[in-house]
Amino acid sequence: KHFNVPKTTLIRLSNVKYGTSEEAVKVKRGRPTVLSKDIEEELVTYCLAMEASFFGLTRADLRRIAVQLAERNQIAHPFKNEIAGKKWVRLFLQRHKSKLSERKPT
Repeated sequence: KHFNVPKTTLIRLSNVKYGTSEEAVKVKRGRPTVLSKDIEEELVTYCLAMEASFFGLTRADLRRIAVQLAERNQIAHPFKNEIAGKKWVRLFLQRHKSKLSERKPT
């Protein structure tokens, strides 16, 4: 009560299933991502390799590649018409903003 922390928060942070308190704080809210962290890192590496060879990817390219990766790894995905959604790309770029940046062609 001294720090005005809700009781439910303290219970959640002390729950054994989260392990240490540092791991409990890292628990993400919201829906899990379609692709796992490993597959997303593979996609980031691919994007950086394409950029290094002076072949930039468009958002549409990224959306198609995401579906191909999901299907190749036999992951059930909500993507329709063989292309990921615009929101997925926006959130993907947001998750990996330290490695990827969006550029406008000149």
